[in-house]
Amino acid sequence: MNTTQKMRMEANFTRSGDNIDGRRQRTGGTLAYFPLVALAVLILALCGCQSSKIVLKPSIAQPQTMAEFQSLLSRSERPVLAFFVTGHCGSCKRSLPAIARIGDEYADQLVIVRVELGWVGEAVTKYDLRSVPTSIMFLRGEEIGRRRYAAPVFLMRRFIDKMLRTKSSK
Repeated sequence: MNTTQKMRMEANFTRSGDNIDGRRQRTGGTLAYFPLVALAVLILALCGCQSSKIVLKPSIAQPQTMAEFQSLLSRSERPVLAFFVTGHCGSCKRSLPAIARIGDEYADQLVIVRVELGWVGEAVTKYDLRSVPTSIMFLRGEEIGRRRYAAPVFLMRRFIDKMLRTKSSK
């Protein structure tokens, strides 16, 4: 066997995933992860984690109807910060920890509300929601400020503090 034939044979073995010695190379293909993925899916199915309803802290209200949301706005003595979200929105899901932190930090100054647009769909037209997530601050039922898209906690704090200063000046 000459050098050219040996190089061709080596190239063929390398392409097929074998070493020249005939041993299999580790390619790390997607099949290597299949057992882990299958196990994760099984665990999620057994624990009932396929539910799309997200449960937040009790300090964050979650109205189920537009009438319930309107009632909450009209009854509240404090400003209401409403987070308008949908269940299928990735940014909305990623913003849930920020909503929880804001709820903890401003519990004595604000009423925090998470409005699921799947349940309260008429809010889209009433409040002219063009993107989700959208945060709207209400005072005595009237909108005093709005922030579109997901934001980190420090930007939400800045927005809330600005709105609370506006409230105190009125």
